[in-house]
Amino acid sequence: MESAYDSYIRYKNARNVFALKTYVILFVWLILALIQWSIICLVEEARDVFQNHYYISFVTFSLAVLLFGVFIFFESLRYINFLNFLISFIIVELQIISVFAVVVYCHWTEVLSFYGMCFVLLWVFILIGTFLPKEIDLTLDVAVLFILGFIFLIIAVYFVMIRFVLVSDEIYPYIIIEIAISIIILFFVMYHAQTIIGSRFAEMRLNDALLGSLILFHDFLILYWLTFYWQILERPITPDSWLMTSTSTEDTMQTRHPNMRHNKEEDIHPKVEQAMHLHIKDGIMMKNMEAQVDGILGALVEAVTVTRKARLLVKGTMQLNTPEKNHRKMKLLTQELT
Repeated sequence: MESAYDSYIRYKNARNVFALKTYVILFVWLILALIQWSIICLVEEARDVFQNHYYISFVTFSLAVLLFGVFIFFESLRYINFLNFLISFIIVELQIISVFAVVVYCHWTEVLSFYGMCFVLLWVFILIGTFLPKEIDLTLDVAVLFILGFIFLIIAVYFVMIRFVLVSDEIYPYIIIEIAISIIILFFVMYHAQTIIGSRFAEMRLNDALLGSLILFHDFLILYWLTFYWQILERPITPDSWLMTSTSTEDTMQTRHPNMRHNKEEDIHPKVEQAMHLHIKDGIMMKNMEAQVDGILGALVEAVTVTRKARLLVKGTMQLNTPEKNHRKMKLLTQELT
């Protein structure tokens, strides 16, 4: 007869195998995403396709969310061998493609840097959630977790309103939005890590490795989506002289953020564009000032000429003694004035 200790050891071994399987699958999803985003970012022909047909990503995102919901709520699909992996793979691929619409406007250094940051952040909080003492059971205190999430959601939504209604040109509202949403997601990363490792109040079933990997993959996606504000509009890493070899159309440009410029030949960094606008504005002001100065100088020359003629006329008139004596002088003076 198996003792309680042996049963516990067998359970822990099975749970550890389940956690390892879940994280290996998650790692595969993340590597697939990195490879495909890098290809789209670096290959000009691929960028052109998704710049001109960005709606493809909207369609794939909608299908991914719909299929993910079906996969969660219809449990029978999760336990059919091969079909469950095929559905999971399709969900991941659809979500990867849904990011193509924004990746095509990013420099590869931004894509890799922010990917690495989110990758590290995800695994760090997975480890934190895994090794938290059993007294800190997030699955038991899930109500507290949802209350905290709701508070940070209130903060995020409020500053979304501020960002788009009152101070659309300021950066600090978005920073608060990103921090608030990231805190919510990282809380849930730790919660999901505890349900995967087990020995908590709530835990995932041992045959739900694909579901666990999909949930954590979507946690990563949310963190990574939030970085595209920096990758596209701020570009803290991309050099100002970087030019995208894109051939996007005017219609595609109109769908982009109004604060970002993009033409068929180059993608101008916002700081460079601002300097160009200031230079053009200064040139226009200089031309206007030159025109005004030319007008003033012309008026002064004309006034001096008229004054000189008047003085000559007065001087000539005062020197006239008799009509006979100064007839010739008067004739010359009249010719000069005319």
